[in-house]
Amino acid sequence: MANSILGTWAVTQQTIVGTSESTFVFTEADGEIKLEILGSKMVLTPVAVTQSGDVVTMTLDITKPLPTRVTIVVDVTPTHFEGKITARFLPSGKLTGDRIQTENAPENAPAAPVAEAAPAAPEPAFP
Repeated sequence: MANSILGTWAVTQQTIVGTSESTFVFTEADGEIKLEILGSKMVLTPVAVTQSGDVVTMTLDITKPLPTRVTIVVDVTPTHFEGKITARFLPSGKLTGDRIQTENAPENAPAAPVAEAAPAAPEPAFP
């Protein structure tokens, strides 16, 4: 089974215009992956997001600082993704993301209680 991109990610983007950090929130609606980008210094509009196995492809329109369309391809693990950003005429950049754990995430559910082991029987005493 593929690692899902759905969830909230702390993202670092390294390009020729510098390093920026933002939060990517991936959700699913009507069978499509939706992307909301929070806290970015750039003006980004998600166009499309697709996932095939552990590979996620995102197409974004950037209107500031330089109007262009970029393609991002990342490999996803359960807690991390890493990949490249490419634009038509610019050198590629690097994009990394670390999953942000939320209170309602299944992995944050309290562990089931474990019963304490019964005390060990005393060793028999032999004369």
